[in-house]
Amino acid sequence: MSTRFSEDPRPVTDLESAIAVIPLPAFDTPRRIGLEYERIHLHPGGNAVSYGEPAGIKALLSGFVEDGFTAFDDQGELVGAARDGHFVGVEPGGQLEFSGAPRETLAVVADDFGKFLNLENELLARLGIMHWNHGLSPVALPECPWMPKARYPVLRARLEKAGKLGRRMMQQTAGVQLNLDWRSGEELSSMWDVALRLAPFMDALAANSPRLDGAPGELASHRMWIWTDTDTPRCLAPAPFFDAPFTLETFARWAWSVPAVFRVREGRFEAFGPASIGELAQMGEVTAGDWLLHLTALFTEQRLKPHLEVRGMDSVPPHLTMTLAALWTVALYDEGVRQQLDKVLPRY
Repeated sequence: MSTRFSEDPRPVTDLESAIAVIPLPAFDTPRRIGLEYERIHLHPGGNAVSYGEPAGIKALLSGFVEDGFTAFDDQGELVGAARDGHFVGVEPGGQLEFSGAPRETLAVVADDFGKFLNLENELLARLGIMHWNHGLSPVALPECPWMPKARYPVLRARLEKAGKLGRRMMQQTAGVQLNLDWRSGEELSSMWDVALRLAPFMDALAANSPRLDGAPGELASHRMWIWTDTDTPRCLAPAPFFDAPFTLETFARWAWSVPAVFRVREGRFEAFGPASIGELAQMGEVTAGDWLLHLTALFTEQRLKPHLEVRGMDSVPPHLTMTLAALWTVALYDEGVRQQLDKVLPRY
């Protein structure tokens, strides 16, 4: 099966029409928890694992397919595998990401995650590859591979002009992300506000990238440092994010001002921009598909889709991953805990 991005042709010409096509959560269903976990892999000698070598990333993904996952390709190259709502895919430098199906309890999330790890570890042992449970690859940047996904060359070209550390972000970093539902505008504002203020503490708790290019560095999390000079308009939280009440329109209005990167035409990625998506929309250049794709190329520590994404944490060993997931779930889903955090967390 090929990976497909929306080419929804409906015109988006102003902010109102842009907001109208953003999917909303299903407010009448139980709230769920989604875990995304990125992992770096190395050869036993510490070298990077490339895509096409016999014991490479493609071979690792093929192992999932052989176990019954459905293969996903990008222009003929295997880049992911899916089963029962779970997706395993490649990131730019060969990092493997597990995106678990949204579940109603942490216990089920942990069970899904454990099954993925068991299978992945079995495949790694078969290939003679090891995992590196840190937020940053120890491989020096010039030696990091590129994966064959069509969006990566276009994004790379943008980031190389936008900041000094974009390639490091793409090829060396690995993180943990949690996706949580919101049920009303009032709840969204409360969850967003607490998450924004809690994030620095959670990021410090998860700091797990003290080495840069394999050598000891000065920071506990070089991964977080990398985000500060990747693409400031796209990655760093703007002032309106800190204003109450936070709304879907707040997020959309900011996204409207961010430079476009790419769009899909006839199934292929092409460069788009560097004007903001809003400016391009006013010129009649933007479709609903372009706008929704644009939202996937925004990299702030929190991001709004049909769910709220908290995405600032370094990748950590698996048992600590579920600890972070539990902390975030209680902090944002338990109204009483959220109210207490609102009282004690500093405002920025």
